[in-house]
Amino acid sequence: MLLTGSLPTDESAGLTVDDFFSDRNRTVYASLGRVAKAGRRIDLVTVADDLSRTKQLDAAGGLLHLDTLLAETPHAGHGREYASILRDRSRRRAARYALADFENGDPDALAAALAQAAERFPPLTGSSDRSGELTMRMLCDVPRRPVRWLWPGRLARGKVNLIAGEPDRGKSFLTCDLAARVTRGAAWPDGRGHAPQGTALMLNAEDAADDTLGPRFDAAGGDPARLAVLEAVRDPGRPERTFDLSRDLPRLDAALDRLERIAPPRLVVIDPLGAYMGGSDSYKDAEVRGLLAPLARLAERRDVAVALVCHLNKGNNGGTPLSRITGSGGIGAAARCAWLAGADPDSPAEIGRAPRRLLVSLKNNLAQNAGGLAYRISGPDPDQCDADPLDDESDEASGGRQSPEYAEAWACDGAPPGADAPGSPEDPPGFEGANFGHPEASGGRQPSEGSTCGPPPGADAPGSPQASDSTDAPPRVWWEPEPVETTAAEVLSAASENRGDAGDRGDEDDRCQTWLRAELHSHGGTAPSKAVSEAAREAGFSERRMRKARSALGIRSVKVADGWELTLPADEPPDAPVDA
Repeated sequence: MLLTGSLPTDESAGLTVDDFFSDRNRTVYASLGRVAKAGRRIDLVTVADDLSRTKQLDAAGGLLHLDTLLAETPHAGHGREYASILRDRSRRRAARYALADFENGDPDALAAALAQAAERFPPLTGSSDRSGELTMRMLCDVPRRPVRWLWPGRLARGKVNLIAGEPDRGKSFLTCDLAARVTRGAAWPDGRGHAPQGTALMLNAEDAADDTLGPRFDAAGGDPARLAVLEAVRDPGRPERTFDLSRDLPRLDAALDRLERIAPPRLVVIDPLGAYMGGSDSYKDAEVRGLLAPLARLAERRDVAVALVCHLNKGNNGGTPLSRITGSGGIGAAARCAWLAGADPDSPAEIGRAPRRLLVSLKNNLAQNAGGLAYRISGPDPDQCDADPLDDESDEASGGRQSPEYAEAWACDGAPPGADAPGSPEDPPGFEGANFGHPEASGGRQPSEGSTCGPPPGADAPGSPQASDSTDAPPRVWWEPEPVETTAAEVLSAASENRGDAGDRGDEDDRCQTWLRAELHSHGGTAPSKAVSEAAREAGFSERRMRKARSALGIRSVKVADGWELTLPADEPPDAPVDA
């Protein structure tokens, strides 16, 4: 009860003070009942306060005994089993006392005493007469409300969300980018509004805060005064230990209370989930669901988006993409929105340019598929990061780096200096200009009012070596604003497809290039990207193969008022003959 924060609602609620042998535990159990009856949340602080008020703290063994009870409970989800063990011991103890009292007495009196002991401590069976403990409401009494979003259509508030992927796909970079946007109230890269500004809490078992998470978060442009990193749990008189979802949710709740004093908590990142499951078996569905259900309730009560980070297993054995998540299927089932971070299978490797990756939907129970997004991870090098989303044209060919279309496409995603004027009216407090995460463009980012945290090193001196473009600059996520249509199944099946016959793939690639060139020539050399994609699907070409063809032919993607257009290279006249 100290771990869950409330009285039990299953058969373990039938326990009484007399079930406990130790006077200390009897005193603590009685205090739990008083705290709950008063309508207060059960935790270490409220129980200690009740014991102090009733002058029973010493009788309960003091604060050290209360903390020992918390530390020595293996799993909060096993309360029913623990209660059954306790009741069985109470029955046996009562029977021994009865035997001791009637050792040489009347057999009928002994039988009556044993029956009385059994009646005093009946088995905890969870019989139907306890149905009054169920909580329910008629649906007509439930007020309706829309889904609340952290990132509209992609990550929901008050829900458990999931980001999965193989190693080296940038999952932790993505969570740093999400947290940075939340702490600044910055715009989302797909143009779907701004992040609700607030605080974020990050649990990361794989990256150090000082040399990895901190530099990544700074490079992403976040406010370090609004991000807390949970490093360990410190129990009195014991070594530090790793946070455990099965026993430390009340402590997580208390940590969110502390963040609330700064700004409303908006995001909790758990990276990776497997590192914080304690003794729970990630491959046992019942244990996983028992672990994540309380987390989902906490997310709903606190109205925060919980982002779980998971790895993938080595093969899907013919299953769905969601089944590739390492562990039980209950992990994917618990998430309302799940995303796959993977390599773009059709993006050719380019010397000196970071590989192109995709964030595509695995599932979304709350909204229609918003489409995937492409991203690269690199330092702020314009030659690597400030290119056209789909090609690497010169300034002249792309209409110039300072064109309105270019500035709009890269809004809040590290546009080069001058792409947008800082301090635009629509920017929320704490975020200046569209050059999000670019110290040299913003003239140095300042922490929130009242903060003791300073800006990233070098950010307060525009033009300083730390703020200038450098191959040593910390990497960050650079998004491409145009949605991608590649599916999670296509990303995961790319490896097996690439093991097919190379000659057949080459022939199909040539056929796709011929078709695409002809399609654009039929529209005078330029056509809407959406219309071309629809025509390609009808012709039997996948999004991945189309992207390869666009790259091979040097076709540019240009932002226009109502979307994107595909344009043939400037050195190929619109009436050029089409290869047969």
